[in-house]
Amino acid sequence: MAAPRHRRPEDPGALRAQARYFVGLRPEAAVRRALAALAESLVRRCGGRPVPEDNVHLTLVFIGAAPRALEPELRALVAALPPAPPIELARMGSFDGRLLWLGTAAPRPPAALEALVAQLAGGLDALGVAFDRKPFRVHLTLVRGARRLAPPAVAALGQDLRPVTLGAARARLVESELLPGGSRHRWID
Repeated sequence: MAAPRHRRPEDPGALRAQARYFVGLRPEAAVRRALAALAESLVRRCGGRPVPEDNVHLTLVFIGAAPRALEPELRALVAALPPAPPIELARMGSFDGRLLWLGTAAPRPPAALEALVAQLAGGLDALGVAFDRKPFRVHLTLVRGARRLAPPAVAALGQDLRPVTLGAARARLVESELLPGGSRHRWID
């Protein structure tokens, strides 16, 4: 018989000393409302949970857990970035058939957006901040936990889709708190 496993008590101070961060683009309010309505419509067709209107964003870089003490440096890095170019989202996609997103029609991001992400990654490297190094893919998540859909079914969801343009926007640092019903975002200026 295996020995019982004991969990070490979590240090509440250590938990508060870290936060979960990402850097993203937040569409203007009217665009967020339209995208939230699209997400609700997709949920009626495919099930799942829509991304709440206040959480609608396009992630540039996911940082994950980092010390809160770094927040001023992260905020300064993000504030120094140039605005993102306008981005036209015109294609439905999915990473696993259950997470539905809206992305660009072209498979590669616009060059100016790739350059912005590269500048951000270089700044994070200079600060010594670890981050998710997966290749950047332009996607704005709309639904999580949908019924599993095959790629042709996902593409069909976007057949009548009108392109949505995210205007030139400044990157923002975001703290994302995971909660039982989803996540809550704190947009940091």
